[in-house]
Amino acid sequence: MNTITSGMNVNQGDIILIPFPFSDLSQTKRRPSIIISNHEYNSNNEDVICCAITSNPRNYDQSVKIVNEDLDSGNLYYESRVKPTKIFTLNKRMIVKKLAQLNIIKSKEIVKNLTNSIEINDRVATDIN
Repeated sequence: MNTITSGMNVNQGDIILIPFPFSDLSQTKRRPSIIISNHEYNSNNEDVICCAITSNPRNYDQSVKIVNEDLDSGNLYYESRVKPTKIFTLNKRMIVKKLAQLNIIKSKEIVKNLTNSIEINDRVATDIN
């Protein structure tokens, strides 16, 4: 486990509460996200790699539905969707609290969907000139 300044342990699959800025940066609103970076990364960096979570039931591209039955611990207030293509890094000190721990099966599905989105495909060569 990785200990941050506040003493909180963070792990891959943790669903955390963090401050998200409004687009005009005037305020923030607390939103859930999930840590997708692995133990080695988390242990050697001040930041974690996260994906956005939404309670909007719309099926976003590559999104993964999560419900309380998908959790090893904690609870979600709403059925939610992880958006693997909405990734960002976050300093560990920004974590407000840990809400839940996602099970390994759903964690792997999220990483698989992210990988599918960035997989390099064969493409037709284009003339740059």
